[in-house]
Amino acid sequence: MSGSISPGNLTFASQLVGTTSTAQFATLTSVGATCFQFASIQVVGSFTQTSNCPALGVPGGTSCTFNIAFTPVAAGTTFGSLTATSITGGSGYVSLTGTGVSPAPTASVSPGSLAFPNQFVGTTSAPMPVTLSNSGSGALSINSIGINGGPFLQTNNCPASLAAGSSCTINVSFSPVGRGSVTGMLTIADNASGSPQTVNLAGTGVAPVASFSTTALTFTPQMVTTISAPQTVTLGNVGTAPMMINSISTTSGEFSFNTNCGTSLSAGASCNINITFAPSAWGSQSGLLVISENADSSPQNLSLNGTGLDFYINVNPSSVALLRGTSYNFTVSLTPLGGTFANSIALSCSGLPTDSSCAFSPASVTPGSGGASSVMILSTDKNHTPVGNYTVNITGVAGTLSHSTQVQLNVFTKH
Repeated sequence: MSGSISPGNLTFASQLVGTTSTAQFATLTSVGATCFQFASIQVVGSFTQTSNCPALGVPGGTSCTFNIAFTPVAAGTTFGSLTATSITGGSGYVSLTGTGVSPAPTASVSPGSLAFPNQFVGTTSAPMPVTLSNSGSGALSINSIGINGGPFLQTNNCPASLAAGSSCTINVSFSPVGRGSVTGMLTIADNASGSPQTVNLAGTGVAPVASFSTTALTFTPQMVTTISAPQTVTLGNVGTAPMMINSISTTSGEFSFNTNCGTSLSAGASCNINITFAPSAWGSQSGLLVISENADSSPQNLSLNGTGLDFYINVNPSSVALLRGTSYNFTVSLTPLGGTFANSIALSCSGLPTDSSCAFSPASVTPGSGGASSVMILSTDKNHTPVGNYTVNITGVAGTLSHSTQVQLNVFTKH
């Protein structure tokens, strides 16, 4: 009795090594009127079979089905066969072909790009996660994880080998070193197709930047004990982030200020610092206006300079013996200190004995740059001015500024 199997060959799709394919079917038909009784069913190669064929054989004119599966043990093409032999020597034959493939990883990253919010220069952002997944059938060997370009940092919990169906996390942070937009790339080198896997990175560094309308102020010469008109420094924020103003101060009490700056200045905004000069002594005075803020060049030191103006008063002679009833002309000299003293100085005297007087010609003088003088005429009364020793004070007054000198006066009479 003979039999035939159809189809005569089966080809299986590529199959992972160590896994079993979906079965394909071959039909054995008993040819003739008598039963096809099995002597053997042999399978050669990495194939297996099950069937619904009766154990006693296939009656003549009927058929049964073989379910054939492929389980490769190695990568590459495998050839095999199924042979069914009857006890009478008839047989049926199926040629089998299959290809084994090694398990392979499939790597993917999510998200494919990261855009960081604006970040202050010199600070580090909160991390943003990237998930590396292996959706393939083989282990993913991770050779390296790194950053190409830009001030970006990464940490991760990824093992050297990521099992099939697993994932790990890469945390990326942004630490700008300057203002402006920057880009970079997270790069993952591995054994998956399409390596390296990449994630585009972008961020913008922001920072306040302080600007000043001037970095130095020079005041016109100012009379000692008086306050100058204010000079203004405009503080601006030309950066891209709010500027915190920690403090504003001066290093010298000769200079003082008031301001509307407050404690912060938004990007693009400005405020004014009004500074005055009140010298306490004559001569050159200097100091600094110190502005502490969170800009990268803080603190800012602005130079302050001014000159205090004063005068010196002197009398010549400084002592005299005067016969009662006579007068004496003294020279009162006014000398500028620190520069040109352009204010008028009014002269007066005090400490005179009774029944005596003083008069100045002129009564007020302006020292200017080279000095000036006045004549003080001190007169006594022949009959009433008492004899004795006196200290006469000569005073010059310019506004709130006052200086004095003294004359030692001896009034005598003839005996």
